[in-house]
Amino acid sequence: MGVDISVLNFIAGHKQFVKGNTLQIGRQGLHYAGPWADRSGRKAQISNKILSDHGITFTAEQTVDGGDGHTEKLFKMLGADTVDTLDYSPYENCSIVHDLNLPISPEYHNSFDYILDAGTIEHIYDVKTVIDNYKNILRVDGVIAILTVCNNFTGHGFYQFSPEFFRTIFSRQAGFETISLDLYELTSDESFEAYQVSEPRKGDRQEFQTSQFPHYIAFAAKKIEHVDTTNFQQSDYLKAWGQL
Repeated sequence: MGVDISVLNFIAGHKQFVKGNTLQIGRQGLHYAGPWADRSGRKAQISNKILSDHGITFTAEQTVDGGDGHTEKLFKMLGADTVDTLDYSPYENCSIVHDLNLPISPEYHNSFDYILDAGTIEHIYDVKTVIDNYKNILRVDGVIAILTVCNNFTGHGFYQFSPEFFRTIFSRQAGFETISLDLYELTSDESFEAYQVSEPRKGDRQEFQTSQFPHYIAFAAKKIEHVDTTNFQQSDYLKAWGQL
């Protein structure tokens, strides 16, 4: 897993929320610049334009210099005070070893101001426990940012996700408000198109016919209050059942 140019665009677009105690889910590799991913320098040129377009004055190369091919320096340059990584195994030198299929220790509850999952949730069997863990370890007023597979990634992980999934489990009822929800169409490893997904009317199902290219879904939400939620239903079914 790692930060490619589309993930960099997603992170840069929410740069104001990268602050305080930041947590990466899985140690993110540098896939947008540097000798680990960009020997030709082409991706760095694209990345520098992305950073500039978002009003960021440092360059992609500066986030690489002095590092080991991972993105802690990027997050600190964006404003994080600390950067931790949670992973199942210590093989990439994470700071917190934990299987997200299991509830995380209460010692980590209310610990983080910004959480980025850029390619983990689709690989974990017990998605409900994953989400509950994220909600518990995020502080009130903190931001959860998730970029995962949406379509044309069959076989990549256990799951592919829909916009309604994230809008529902991070709804106002669950103590969150949506910041943004986009689809990223990956036309090549050096290009993408981003499309904002508007919120449908309550009770309407939102379906998409996408192109042959792979698509990420990119979602960000702020925690407004802590709410213990145990069950969710799709809103169109609630409408049909007369419960909406």
